[in-house]
Amino acid sequence: MNGSKPNYYAIITADVRYDNRLTANEKLLFGEITALSSSTGECWASNAYFAELYGKDVRSVKRWVKSLTNLGYINSKMEYKQGSKEVKRRILTLVTKLT
Repeated sequence: MNGSKPNYYAIITADVRYDNRLTANEKLLFGEITALSSSTGECWASNAYFAELYGKDVRSVKRWVKSLTNLGYINSKMEYKQGSKEVKRRILTLVTKLT
């Protein structure tokens, strides 16, 4: 990332902000996903991208994504290379549309 950070707004909806089941980092990740998905409605960033962005371990990011998915705040879908079981990319989408 060469020391540069994204420069756009993130939104953390009230239901996410006040959900005591979520950690502060999970809430922050939700905000980052909203920022990255604003133009297309989809976020393609990898766990490694988020880990580098926040200086955290990839395993931590995986837990955060799983928590947000299990609690119904985001959907996670794998897109595979044609005719293969190799993952092309993961697509994160928000369950609630932002207005």
